[in-house]
Amino acid sequence: MKAIKFSILCVLIAGLLIQCNNGGENTGSNNIVIIFEDLPTQSDFVFPSGTRVIENCLLSYADISGGEVYYTPQSANDTALIYCCHDYLEVVYNWNIGNLYFLLEKGDTVKIRLDSANYPILASRSANLSSAYNFLTNIEGRRTYFGVEPLALLFVTGHHFRRIEALMTSNLKDINSQGLTELKNKYKDDYIPLSDLKNQYQKYVDNFKTALSLLKEDTTIPQVYHDYYKYVLNLKNWQYYLADYGFEKDIPANTNINNFLSDSLLCYPSYRLFTSDYLTLFYNKYKNVSVIKSSGSSYCDWKQTFDLLVEESVVPMQSKNLMLKHCLNHIIDYFSAKD
Repeated sequence: MKAIKFSILCVLIAGLLIQCNNGGENTGSNNIVIIFEDLPTQSDFVFPSGTRVIENCLLSYADISGGEVYYTPQSANDTALIYCCHDYLEVVYNWNIGNLYFLLEKGDTVKIRLDSANYPILASRSANLSSAYNFLTNIEGRRTYFGVEPLALLFVTGHHFRRIEALMTSNLKDINSQGLTELKNKYKDDYIPLSDLKNQYQKYVDNFKTALSLLKEDTTIPQVYHDYYKYVLNLKNWQYYLADYGFEKDIPANTNINNFLSDSLLCYPSYRLFTSDYLTLFYNKYKNVSVIKSSGSSYCDWKQTFDLLVEESVVPMQSKNLMLKHCLNHIIDYFSAKD
């Protein structure tokens, strides 16, 4: 019976076209033009220790069917033409291992250049839209380490930094292993106390809330941007929680995270990425999904995750279908056909 259920769901998910429900077809121009100016060649991010984080595409967005589209400029001065079936389109920009989020208006032409810190600055044909696009850039007190914002270090490379914290805060007198000492020497230039990263993030959140209040009072900028950046702040706070819960011990499960899940957000690639992180860092741990160890590596039993998720009642239906697709991708990666 379970095999039949699995097969039926595979067919359903394969044919799933998730639609964004925040607007309909527009009679105006359906394209957004993005012009890149003097963009440096994208390369992997490397920490002082030599630890490398592989950089993938520069941009991602959702197409008309709701599927993710990944785009990397082919030259320093390139132009992307994006079809947009709704009034606004979220674009996720991959910046120094973290993600930046921009909500672009349909019909706009946007130029992207980088500042001295390689942070993207967007210029619209409208000054008001330019201000809205660069909201995240203009938050006061933005602090970076190695050119990376604290949340990205805590979330994207969370395991790496928690491992370094464990190494550096141990008592050297109690360590007799030469191997551990060598590890400390290797990673000492990467070391940033987790408390510093977390304190900086909380300061960022406070400044974000202040900027959000000012944005709400600015009548020259559409209300949709206040609502969008309110969503982005909630997204960031749940990413912060996922990093704690997923990478640290004794962090209690906060099931309020399920209240953040909403099918209305499926048009945002940022949310679609979040559904994958939700499974990996929260759901599997919360549901005590088995861990399989094989050939020196370990991974969750994604078949078990799939079965649990099928019966899940707290996850909205279309979001659940997307998560089931994530599970299928992991099953394909980790299991053979005979499994």
